[in-house]
Amino acid sequence: MAILILGAFVDDAMSRMMDLQFRFAQREDATVTFVAARDPAVLDDLRRLPGVTEAEPFRGVPAVLRNGNRTWRIAILGLPPEARLHRVVDLHGRLVPVPSAGLLLTGLLADKLDVQPGDELQVEVLEGTRPRRAVRVAGRVDDPLGLSATMDLDELNALAGRVRR
Repeated sequence: MAILILGAFVDDAMSRMMDLQFRFAQREDATVTFVAARDPAVLDDLRRLPGVTEAEPFRGVPAVLRNGNRTWRIAILGLPPEARLHRVVDLHGRLVPVPSAGLLLTGLLADKLDVQPGDELQVEVLEGTRPRRAVRVAGRVDDPLGLSATMDLDELNALAGRVRR
């Protein structure tokens, strides 16, 4: 009986995680990525392609997050505040708005770095001129898939340099 229950639990848990991730958070059918940041006009070119009904920008920037002797290397995801295709959701499927300033961390990452909302992290961008800045932790979200850091796209562009929407 225990084997049957455990087997059903694993199947249900995987179905729930897939549902949260692909029905609520990552709702895009296709993702176009570039090796380097591009001019925002490229988005207009993509919108004109046959079959494209909606397109929105995002940016991933490699960085090291530091709090004292605790560090974590991660790609910070920059999303527009009005994102409809790629969104942040919590364990219950509720939308979590991207803060207009600061970092939104998953609970696991916040715990690894030992930070709470309102604390500051040192962020070292690992591309371009490699700027280092103190960035406030704006919030935390209990995410079903683990470790991530998200920022407002314009704020991430200002932090990392180049590209404006």
